[in-house]
Amino acid sequence: FSAAATDRLTSNWASYGTGINADLERALQVLIARSRDWAMNTDMGRRYITLVQDNVVGPNGPTLQVRATLADGQTPDDAANNAIETAWWDW
Repeated sequence: FSAAATDRLTSNWASYGTGINADLERALQVLIARSRDWAMNTDMGRRYITLVQDNVVGPNGPTLQVRATLADGQTPDDAANNAIETAWWDW
């Protein structure tokens, strides 16, 4: 396969398969440092963090809304929903 050829253009390109977990573990500290630097020192990074806070996490963090139903599959099980949501908030 020509895509697997090693020549002057591809000689530095990784040609072994160690798996994503090993790759991440080896590079994790550098990835974290670069991500933090990008988020703090670039306009795009700061904007990205703002967008995540506004649209993903929200001002109160993640929330849970349970929509369990009774056996008929239609009627909301208010007691179970409230109990689960309360336990989640307590946790």
